[in-house]
Amino acid sequence: MSSFVQVCIPLPVEGLFTYSVPEGLPILPAEGMRVFVPFGKRQMTGVVFAVSDRTEVEKTLPIIDVLDAEPLFSKEDLEFVIEAARFYGVSPGEMLQVMTPPGFFREEKVRYQITEEGLSRFEKASGREKEALALFTLAKGISSLQAVRGLRKIGYRAPHSKVASLVKEGFIRRVTEVRREAKGKVKVFLEMEREPFPDERLSPSALKVVSFVREKGRVERSVLLEETGVTGGVVERLEGRGILRKVLAEEVVLGGEGSIREEEKEISLTPHQERALRRVTEAMERGEGGVFLLHGVTGSGKTEVYLRAVEKALSRGYSACILIPEIALTPLTLGRFQRMFGDEVGVFHSRLTAAERKTLWERARKGKTRVLLGPRSALFVPLRKTGIIVVDEEHDQAYKQEDGVRYNARDLAILKGNILSIPVLLGSATPSAESYFRARTGSYVYLSLPERVAESRLPSIEVVDLSNPVERKGPGRYLSRKLVEAMEEAFSRGEKVMLFINRRGYAPWVMCLDCGHVERCEECSVSLTLHREAGGLLCHYCGHMREEPAACPRCGGVKIAAPGLGTERLEAFVSSRWKDRRVARMDSDAVRRKGAYGEILRRMQEGEIDVLVGTQMIAKGHDFPRVTLVGVVLADLSLSFPDFRSAERTFQVLTQVAGRAGRRERPGKVIIQTFHPDHYAITTAARHDYEGFMEMELSIRAELGYPPFTRLLLIRCTGLKEEAVNSRAKEVAELLLERFEERSEVRVLGPSPAPVKRIKRNYIYQILVKAPPDFDFAPLMGEISAEFRGRGRSGGVRIEFDVDPYQLLY
Repeated sequence: MSSFVQVCIPLPVEGLFTYSVPEGLPILPAEGMRVFVPFGKRQMTGVVFAVSDRTEVEKTLPIIDVLDAEPLFSKEDLEFVIEAARFYGVSPGEMLQVMTPPGFFREEKVRYQITEEGLSRFEKASGREKEALALFTLAKGISSLQAVRGLRKIGYRAPHSKVASLVKEGFIRRVTEVRREAKGKVKVFLEMEREPFPDERLSPSALKVVSFVREKGRVERSVLLEETGVTGGVVERLEGRGILRKVLAEEVVLGGEGSIREEEKEISLTPHQERALRRVTEAMERGEGGVFLLHGVTGSGKTEVYLRAVEKALSRGYSACILIPEIALTPLTLGRFQRMFGDEVGVFHSRLTAAERKTLWERARKGKTRVLLGPRSALFVPLRKTGIIVVDEEHDQAYKQEDGVRYNARDLAILKGNILSIPVLLGSATPSAESYFRARTGSYVYLSLPERVAESRLPSIEVVDLSNPVERKGPGRYLSRKLVEAMEEAFSRGEKVMLFINRRGYAPWVMCLDCGHVERCEECSVSLTLHREAGGLLCHYCGHMREEPAACPRCGGVKIAAPGLGTERLEAFVSSRWKDRRVARMDSDAVRRKGAYGEILRRMQEGEIDVLVGTQMIAKGHDFPRVTLVGVVLADLSLSFPDFRSAERTFQVLTQVAGRAGRRERPGKVIIQTFHPDHYAITTAARHDYEGFMEMELSIRAELGYPPFTRLLLIRCTGLKEEAVNSRAKEVAELLLERFEERSEVRVLGPSPAPVKRIKRNYIYQILVKAPPDFDFAPLMGEISAEFRGRGRSGGVRIEFDVDPYQLLY
């Protein structure tokens, strides 16, 4: 009976593609396996999503080869791909690419080589049989496609069956080469290609080898020979018969930032922690899903609840995924989890090499890694039998991917939890407005940790009005009189200071004082930021860089100024002002080198840094000893953004950075410098009043019609020609207005140029759709895609969907 497979191709093409399964394949395809298939004028690797014995497709092409001996994805994994793709308005192939490590669709190559037995047979053969064997005599062998085409050309109507027959007879062998980006020593591994046939006669040595490899799954060749005591010839004959498969792989040493181990101590849960843990574990034990919002003030012990919940999951045979927003949090968090769970812990993030990510991915799939930590991409690693997903700092916008497929890892974690029927634990000191609203209205389970653990208390917070000239006088320049005095007092007590400004670089722009010319990016509609350490002007959108000008390119004037403040300038100022103090900086520039994160965190833990200057990377999750003073140098930066979330982001970052002070036995103090001391985001942050802030924020959102009282869909039209982009955006808006003409609860705003109108030479026009909070955008996105795919690309204009956008600037 013929069978058919539906294959997902990793391209932005809609749907799955049906192929027939030819007779004689050495391995039959199953759901979750990769297959090599013809696609248009090329051949590609895809993943089987379904297998059936019939199809409504009139004409199908056969798959060329099966690349895996066992499925790499479970049925739930495949369902997750389909549902996530639907939710974000992209093809399953695009979503699958996002969810798999680099090289997943191109690194394994199957080839067929002639064996010694095959060469002997070739010498004696004649006619078509000799022609068939001749195909495989090339030193490197030939690919599956070359074998099938060659055999068909010389008259074999079932070329796959002929290949399988030659493998079974031991005349050719199947070799899988694994290509990795990492550089290292190549090792030879062996794994089962197939089980011996019932009537297949094997020597005792061969049976010993088969039993050993079957038990180990994959074993290095040298280890196999040493452990079994057989000769290499036995292994080669098993390869030749197609029972064993040789895999070439480079030796990989798992990298990363390392971990920071804290002093081990006995920890007893508080009543609030015990209550929260009990609610989560009860759901796990009942096999129920659900979303739990753990709202705990900074220092309240949320991580300890995570650890105990993961411990419960592992004791019941489950695995656990813990998402963190920043790679910077990895070393400290990893240390805490390794202390409890040892070698079962793995960390997955973008700073690992491609080979390291692939290795971790495989270890998790095979159940060797049972506790996985990392930023948003860690969610897509196919852990075996996941029992709980934790999303730490659930409010953080780092969970939102802002290019390509614009997904939110927090929301996908909830989707995955629903598919698996497992609890998803969201934790934050400042939950997002959407999560807080859903918890308070019963969609999520609300769990509270209202107090800090042990003896520590929340820090006192003082707001300094920068519009007051008294505070801006004196030697501080960028630091108010009160902040300078507080720093001096902290130093006198041997304590540490953190200074926060959420702007990297030396100065936000460079301008000519004679004519007012500002250096701007040639490819984006933004000014260039001065980065003295890197030696030039840098665009934060496209990465374009050029030298800092000695004279104005417009008027030739030499009065060049760099106004404003960034982390580089603040670090230089503090180092100059307090020459006897050890000053360090933590931002994305300072930690670009692999291992730099861990080095700075280690120095902070060991007291080797007196002042740490940084962006929001220093604002969350860290628990440094002897840090008693935090200075927020300019709290107004995020308030000025043209975004409905600007007040929420300001409150969140102020609360998070304030939480770094006084987390141990010493009391903490926070000084917030601002030109808007009466803004509700700042006054409520100064009182540690999350509920007061949310009451004000939600009332404003309800009045203006923003989430959580609505859902948003941002549609971006981008292209190199502004006229074509504007024209296509108007066409999309017209379709939307017509579609919702009789639905007053759906509003269409735009089109209009994005606040940052041009990025990487592409113009951006956008349309914002406001809909009821339960509105399903998937059919609408499908309708728009189908409509404009039929009209052509209109001068290269792309249409991108951003569901529940976090960033409205571009």
